[in-house]
Amino acid sequence: MTDRNRARNWRARAEELRTVADQMQLTDTRAQLLKLAADLERMAERDESGELPAAREETPSSRPGPRRRSFLSPI
Repeated sequence: MTDRNRARNWRARAEELRTVADQMQLTDTRAQLLKLAADLERMAERDESGELPAAREETPSSRPGPRRRSFLSPI
């Protein structure tokens, strides 16, 4: 995954969290999800600016197991 794609991925996950937060009735839960979304946006910004280390190349044998499509998806 290129760094540009990685930043795009952070932003997509942040958008998912904001979508879920909009559906929450508990204000504390909504606030936590929005905070996490903001953190992911900051990660994307840091990634794009070069503050984060480059993504390491993964080979099929280096991955621990199947990857989920989204961390919000059911397991």
